[in-house]
Amino acid sequence: MAKTVETILLDSISQALSLPRDPVQTDIRDLALSVFNEQGRIIWDKWPWDAEKMTEQTVTPDADGIITFGATVDVVRSLRSIASGETEGTRIWNQDELIAAAHGADIETERFQHLAESNNCVRIQVPDATSYPTYKALCLSRWVDATVEDAYDAADPTATPTDYRVLTFAVYRAEPALCAMIKDALREFVGRPRLKNGAELLNMALQRDQYDADRERRIEPRVPLFDDIDEW
Repeated sequence: MAKTVETILLDSISQALSLPRDPVQTDIRDLALSVFNEQGRIIWDKWPWDAEKMTEQTVTPDADGIITFGATVDVVRSLRSIASGETEGTRIWNQDELIAAAHGADIETERFQHLAESNNCVRIQVPDATSYPTYKALCLSRWVDATVEDAYDAADPTATPTDYRVLTFAVYRAEPALCAMIKDALREFVGRPRLKNGAELLNMALQRDQYDADRERRIEPRVPLFDDIDEW
């Protein structure tokens, strides 16, 4: 089960420095958070395409067929066009005209194209924004740094989704490796030697994921995370 960043930081601080979980010195918390963001991003990029990194979204194109995704989307893998009153639609893949022509492939009528990002947000264009007002998108999520938000309110955590007390670390199988990296930085901060076992723990997690992988599967995530998973 994915833990909040706060829980990961408090566990690491408590285990590495034998300090109480509450209160935590600001400088120690900030150091642990900095390592979390730096090493967490590296782990995220190394981790294979899996359900933890996937999201299913319902999106609507504008009049020109352009769909702009939120800042947490990194790659759009597949679309399904949903006609009015329908619950299932036609699967649509990305196809670039120039690449298709170079390979001698026909240009598909049902396709989408990647456009240049706008304000760091992924954009695509679909061929028909009239017949299909709604699309289901299967996306690969982008790494999001954890922050410390002054406006954080425990009664309304959704107002500050990137705050370390709200954000979770989705790749939970790599959590021991990440904690080991944070603890090493904390040990060094107080003049203690590093254990240097984070890389080994990460390799163990990656090997475990690959051993369990269905090697010929490329499109469907390995965990039935989405509605109507057979449709993807």
